[in-house]
Amino acid sequence: MFLISEAGLFDMSWVVGSVLVLVASGFLSLVISRLGSRFAPYASYVAVLGVLVAAGLSTPAIYDILTGASSAWGEYFEFEWGLAFGPCLLGLDFLSAFFLLTLLIVSVLVSIYGLRYFDGHENSRSRTSWFWLNLLIASMVVIFMARDAILFLTAWELMTLSSFFLVMYEHEKKTSREAGWIYLVASHFGTAFLIFVFLVLARESGSTSFAKLGVPSDFSHGIIFVAALIGFGIKAGIVPLHVWLPEAHPAAPSHVSAFMSGVMIKSGIYGILRILFLIHEVPTWWGWTLIIVGAVSGVLGVLFALAQHDIKRLLAYHSVENIGIILLGIGVGLLGMSKEVPILVVLGFGGGLLHVFNHAMFKSLLFLSAGAVVRETGTRDIDHLGGLIKKMPWTAVAFLVGAIAISGLPPLNGFISEFLIYIGALKGLFALPILRGPEIILMVLVIISLSVMGGLALACFAKVFGIVFLGEPRAEVSARADGIREVPFLMKAPMVIFALICIGTAFSSPFLMVWLFHLAAFTKMGILPYPPFSMDFSELNQSNMALWAFLLFSLILIVLVVFFYGIKRLMLRKKTVDWNVTWDCGYAAPTPRMQYTASSFVDPFVSLFKAFLQPMEEKTRIHGFFPKASLFFSETSDLFMRRIYEPIFRTLYHFCSFALKIQGGRVNIYILYIFLTMIALLFWKMG
Repeated sequence: MFLISEAGLFDMSWVVGSVLVLVASGFLSLVISRLGSRFAPYASYVAVLGVLVAAGLSTPAIYDILTGASSAWGEYFEFEWGLAFGPCLLGLDFLSAFFLLTLLIVSVLVSIYGLRYFDGHENSRSRTSWFWLNLLIASMVVIFMARDAILFLTAWELMTLSSFFLVMYEHEKKTSREAGWIYLVASHFGTAFLIFVFLVLARESGSTSFAKLGVPSDFSHGIIFVAALIGFGIKAGIVPLHVWLPEAHPAAPSHVSAFMSGVMIKSGIYGILRILFLIHEVPTWWGWTLIIVGAVSGVLGVLFALAQHDIKRLLAYHSVENIGIILLGIGVGLLGMSKEVPILVVLGFGGGLLHVFNHAMFKSLLFLSAGAVVRETGTRDIDHLGGLIKKMPWTAVAFLVGAIAISGLPPLNGFISEFLIYIGALKGLFALPILRGPEIILMVLVIISLSVMGGLALACFAKVFGIVFLGEPRAEVSARADGIREVPFLMKAPMVIFALICIGTAFSSPFLMVWLFHLAAFTKMGILPYPPFSMDFSELNQSNMALWAFLLFSLILIVLVVFFYGIKRLMLRKKTVDWNVTWDCGYAAPTPRMQYTASSFVDPFVSLFKAFLQPMEEKTRIHGFFPKASLFFSETSDLFMRRIYEPIFRTLYHFCSFALKIQGGRVNIYILYIFLTMIALLFWKMG
């Protein structure tokens, strides 16, 4: 039975219909893939068409919600599903619509990219993956719309299982199987905490509806926050709960990795924000916690990324870094809420939410670009690549745009969201005497950690772009040189669109900020869990003017670069230009082996932070003037996996192996166990 208030019927019905379209197209693609080789190639087109139709159905409602034009704001889509806890509830507010917008943009573009990604390697497994991808997208739409704890947890579990099968795509490889099981165990561990959170929230109200959930005491507030941070933090990939992320992302197909990193891990951020919506009283220590967790996650994430040789694993660690940046913004906003400083609320939450969108765009761009490289070269090892800009210019430029954005450099979108968090922290420094002591130290921590992350990210992507795309092809690439070419149009087009979104978001940011500030100030629109307040827009206008100044300076710089490049081309038009090596270091015959490797490029940084990274090195000593062949190999595995989780699981394995001995498979032994248990219970009762 479907029930809904009349005002919201049109908007909600179409969004719910998009979920049905995604599920139906996924099942239909699965059926087509089983019909035989003649029809199987059409399975991917059916799945992608379903994603496009679902996006088209949802877009009007999302637009109305984000612009405040919808009369369905706060309305619910309700239907009975026969459970004792009550009806199933779906709803839309600003937070849901914001995450849905991000989800649908990434879903459409990665699906189009995936149409040609499997060219030459298409099989029944690749066709089946479309079913799981559509199911993953549908489950996330439900997560962002769910207004009932049971429905939320059901969709959350469906998201976990569908993404698990995508991570296990190459299940014949041991590394893929290990990545899949690590991800599944971590996800269910997090789900256990989420079940606890919703049980505590529902205990007093007797209902699982978000609108009726309540928290009876300050003690329960703290327990719920910590449990929610652990449960949602595992999915988001915060340190030290991130260990599944660098394993799972490289194992999945590249367009799936883009979706998981760009959108799926943001469901953890969404969950944290949704819990904050349910609990309006925010203690100061919540903001402290998120800032500290964000700073640790961000700095350690980029440090581990810096030392990686696998390009997809490197990008996965940068997801940990950017989740840290988002948490820094939310932490600043929470401090503003607890201390009633509106400017911190708006800049903190505004910067954090904007970085959710920005990270989804540039991280998806980077994963798709990396996927193009892996598809053409057959390797993810950065040290085996080189000189690809000559063979894959479109991919190289797309990767460069993503690298600039993720490094937080102006004028691209990564800079804009980090800039807002910077300004929020600076405003916090001058918010005396409202903020004092520990809060001021935390504002300094935000500024320092953002600066460190930006510098290390720049070094990391200078390494990646320089080693992979510049220089000369190394032996592994040279061997495949004839087969390396630019990827097909349907793979290039999504990369170009993501790059244009990164650029467009940056240059339209002053207008976006005005819109975001107004929504934040008038919380009837549902952006923040904060009582209505009178906003002094003069401070926000100052921030906006600084943003305009940065963008104007960047635009002038771009125009000057283009102008002087044009002058150079004009002056050399009628002259002969010869190409040669820049500097051969005195060698008579320089070879690609003399180029920097990924390890040598970042060795100063790895050595500086050796205590945190603890790299494992293998090398031979060089003797004499004419030494024999030498060897140097370095690997930086995850410190938390190696020092914490592996010992724990080894202990559990030994315990389970010992416990297995008592399971002999003989019925008479089991009867003896039952008899002894009954005797023990009898003595316990008599005592």
